[in-house]
Amino acid sequence: MLPEARPVAASFPRHSAKQPLTDVETIAAALKECAETISYTDCRMLAIRKQIEENAGEPTEEEILFEKMRKLDLPIE
Repeated sequence: MLPEARPVAASFPRHSAKQPLTDVETIAAALKECAETISYTDCRMLAIRKQIEENAGEPTEEEILFEKMRKLDLPIE
């Protein structure tokens, strides 16, 4: 199941090249919001990837990794 989409908050004023951001707190808030958006998008993309892998009937990336790790437990002769 995919995470629910969250609304994009406009908690800081938009800016343009003609009017650069100069207030440190405003810049920090803008960067924090960008980081949160990127993190949320990354989580959604990972959920989509897992859903695709599950529907493809092929082993997931995690299953492949676990299988490789399981083989590492074999004694070397």
